[in-house]
Amino acid sequence: MVNKRVRVLVLGGRLTPSLVAVLSDPPDAIEFIVSRDTPERYEQARSVLAEPLEKQLPASPLPAVSPFDWEECQERCGRAVTRHAGAEIMFDVTTAPKFMSFAVEAFAREHGYEAVVVDTAGAREFSLITRQSRPVAFPRKVEEYLKLFGRQHRPSPVFDITKLSVGEQQACQIARQLALGGEAATAALNKFNRWNPWPHGGLITPKEVPTTTEEEFAVFQMLAAHKLITDLQREADGKTGYRTSPNPADTQFVVGRWLEVYVWDVARSLRDKTTGEPLFSDCRMGFEIPDEKSGQKREVDVGCIYQGQFIHCSCKAKAPKESFNKDNLDEMTGVSALLGGDFTTRVFVTNAFQPYDADQWMFARHAEKQKVVLVTGEDLPQLDKILYDQAVEPKYARI
Repeated sequence: MVNKRVRVLVLGGRLTPSLVAVLSDPPDAIEFIVSRDTPERYEQARSVLAEPLEKQLPASPLPAVSPFDWEECQERCGRAVTRHAGAEIMFDVTTAPKFMSFAVEAFAREHGYEAVVVDTAGAREFSLITRQSRPVAFPRKVEEYLKLFGRQHRPSPVFDITKLSVGEQQACQIARQLALGGEAATAALNKFNRWNPWPHGGLITPKEVPTTTEEEFAVFQMLAAHKLITDLQREADGKTGYRTSPNPADTQFVVGRWLEVYVWDVARSLRDKTTGEPLFSDCRMGFEIPDEKSGQKREVDVGCIYQGQFIHCSCKAKAPKESFNKDNLDEMTGVSALLGGDFTTRVFVTNAFQPYDADQWMFARHAEKQKVVLVTGEDLPQLDKILYDQAVEPKYARI
């Protein structure tokens, strides 16, 4: 008969390695020893683990300890062991302050228990007692990460890149051109959204629309060259006409899904600066997460896995008033709450350029409050660096 497995998390610093290990290989019970200098670590850890591992969490926490009191640290170790007599005990000191880790390791060694540290980069767990290591099955795929929190992965019924009239590589090239096209591209796309006729394949005549600048018309020419629109014409006064594609996926792409394609393409192209391997073990675009409590289907525009952690990107290719709406941030935070909350990194991406007005300032303040990284039109050319930095050294630390 296998003994009950108990993992004692000794918390003080960054929680990510220990939480990834616990989520990847759930024990039968979890205990916490927390430094008095960082008492908030208990609630932070519990907020991540509460839903997927509620039954394994303690009914009440052990009292916090002084990080420099050897006897008190060891006394807490003893109390944790007493709560689970006869169990197989493992002390995880990955995030513990150094002095606390020394005290806990000494207790484990003296009483025949295990003490480990977790290496997220190498997906391994090292024993301080035996000096040996073992692999830890960190989630490498989006589906695997979602399962840690009891969530399902369903492709979005709204947009499927394979249904475009152009191939995937061509779609990525078009998306990159739109992302790097500056304010002219954003203005042209905003006009396309306003002039988008119904039904699909409908015709817009020059008499029905305002004018386009030469730079904006060049964007329409690029779309026409890829046959995403046809019958393009422009009169001497700048009035423009065209016919939309009869393929609804094409129009969805031009209206805004191109931004998701751009973010997804940039993310999957990133390489680790040390190993040269892909930075993200998985990148997925456009999928739903059913929320059983609310009955709603929450959509993720782009999701990536970095060392067992989730990078969540929300994309809005809209006019400033629509993009810089704090409801977008609240919706994004609601989705991430289903996947570990502040254990995720949230990146909000829009092609809208900052208008530098009071509304946008309030939007930026709300994003900061919600711990969301903002990427606006000005930033799109540097998206590769932004995503790399937010994965490796995030602006808002993943707890």
